[in-house]
Amino acid sequence: MTRKISLSNAACGWFLGMACLIAGGARAEEMSISLPGHGMLLLSIPAGWQVTPTQRAGGLPPTVQFSAKGGRHFEVLLTPLWSPQGDAGFNTPDQVRRVIAGAAAKAGPQSVEGRITVREIPGSAGKGFYFVATDKQPKPEEFKYMAQGALPLDELMLGFTVLTNEADSPVMQNTFDALKAARHQRAIR
Repeated sequence: MTRKISLSNAACGWFLGMACLIAGGARAEEMSISLPGHGMLLLSIPAGWQVTPTQRAGGLPPTVQFSAKGGRHFEVLLTPLWSPQGDAGFNTPDQVRRVIAGAAAKAGPQSVEGRITVREIPGSAGKGFYFVATDKQPKPEEFKYMAQGALPLDELMLGFTVLTNEADSPVMQNTFDALKAARHQRAIR
């Protein structure tokens, strides 16, 4: 099944996609996300993930939220970023590492880990980086575990955050798999 989500049309508003189960072995669902002026982002996500895209004002990159169909078991936020100035070096592995290391340093004081390790994640267009942190004192409505990172993909940097209450949640691996296999169709200019 292929879904196309046009985020360039503000009237599109909220788009919810529903399918089967999150359980291991569930089939993947193909989806495409329109990136105004920057083509399409193509993803294969686990069936059963609910999809809520949000187009931000002023031509800023969209953010797509993925969550469990039947409740608040997890939340994944994905923002495909691009350089407003067309800077070709904005998504190099060194730059991605610097950005994620800075985010890890800011998250460290609020985490159980204190000092957070930045890890490498391979992608289809180069290596990215991420970290995992455990909230010291999550409030009842907050998630306990967070993975945050970014991967380069052509002219894009795919920024992501995974929130869950399970330490070894399959959602993290499912997210990594989807991002590693993501494809970008450039805009025709």
